Amino acid sequence: MIYNLKVETTGGLQIPAAKVTFTRGGVALTTIPVNAASFVMVNDETDGGLLGSDVTVTASAPGFYDSSATGSQLAPDSYFQLQARPNYMVYLVGGGAAALLLAGMAGKKKRVKGFFDNIDPKVKIGLLAAGGLAAYLIFSKDNSGKKLPGAAKTELDQLAQAGILPTITETEAEALSSTLTAAFAGCGTDEYTVYNVFEGLKNKADLLTLIYVYDVRPYQGCFEGMIWEEAVTANLSQALSNELRGSELLHVNSILADNGIDFNF
Repeated sequence: MIYNLKVETTGGLQIPAAKVTFTRGGVALTTIPVNAASFVMVNDETDGGLLGSDVTVTASAPGFYDSSATGSQLAPDSYFQLQARPNYMVYLVGGGAAALLLAGMAGKKKRVKGFFDNIDPKVKIGLLAAGGLAAYLIFSKDNSGKKLPGAAKTELDQLAQAGILPTITETEAEALSSTLTAAFAGCGTDEYTVYNVFEGLKNKADLLTLIYVYDVRPYQGCFEGMIWEEAVTANLSQALSNELRGSELLHVNSILADNGIDFNF
């Protein structure tokens, strides 16, 4: 049986740098990086007992806490959700900036005489922490969603130079994007509508046009962003990964392959 082990963030987004390590008795058997769709595929009949009850399966990625399970705990479509580690460097920079600000205020004795020196130590710590948190919230926005549409546009231009043109217009791609957005909305996914959209793509230029036009747009599936985020956004690959189970995403990739499109979500 084929096991599709997906590694994603706690918000359901892909982690391109993730990997899955299989360990028995403290000895690593093998480490497999995720594919373009953030999956690791294991065949329990041919892969040398990687999913045995005595094997620990650990998903990891830079900047995230590990997540582990035993091989016997895994189902054919299993998800490892990794929680991001705090960015302590940002906290330090933000805290330092707050300290400098307060020190500067303390230097203006005519206006704030002895301001910093007279602050209770606990209040100082609170102010420094608040400064670090503010800096973190400002600078830690994830802009990775923009990478896929940009790469799609670049490859689309390269295909055009080779004489490979899309059979759909950007207006039609926008209509398809709106159809997908509606299929994703709310809790539950209209998988058949998703499949129909991809079945209508005739070549890779069509798919790249769809990815480029879809761009990064508000995502309204069953997803709860961080409490300070006013809106959650995702590119097409991120939305699909959050909406579709492993076998469903594989079906989308199968549709693309049947249409001669060399691309995997």
